[in-house]
Amino acid sequence: MSEQCIVVGDEFLTPKYISEDDIPRDGGRWPEYCNTMIISIDSFENRLASGCLYNFYFEDATPFSSLDRLLILVESVMERAKMPQSYVELSKAVPIQKKRKRAKKALEKAVDDAPLSRQPPFYSMETLRAPKGKLANFYIRVYSRQHASVQGVLVNAKNNDTYAFRSGLELIRILCELLGEGT
Repeated sequence: MSEQCIVVGDEFLTPKYISEDDIPRDGGRWPEYCNTMIISIDSFENRLASGCLYNFYFEDATPFSSLDRLLILVESVMERAKMPQSYVELSKAVPIQKKRKRAKKALEKAVDDAPLSRQPPFYSMETLRAPKGKLANFYIRVYSRQHASVQGVLVNAKNNDTYAFRSGLELIRILCELLGEGT
């Protein structure tokens, strides 16, 4: 079964820019508005959400068929964009004995601290056209990634209510509640 994003008529979401505060920041690798992503949800049955994730960084819209898959996709976009930068490298599935050897080698390896060059995003605020989901739409901004988790805000596109989350699990719980199935 192939996943695809469903376009509902000609209705598109207006791109939203979630800023950390009122101070404009233009000196980073990407324009500040790029840090906001759009989640369009078409269905939520048996606690399985399906929809699409849209971002300003890259051309591809990414379909998902569960909330845990959505979290992995959000993380993947952030890894590709290197924004926000992760405080720790993501763990790979490696047995503990081999991890100890890898950790020793990592200490010997020099860390590459070269600054990342500024890049233009694929979309601007004017050109990103994310179709509205059949069920719900959200804007998400991850402010930081610490200890293999994410911290940020989720904004309901319907009423602009804003919800802070401190982990991926908390984000899933908020989405479940907003989609009609509490935890």
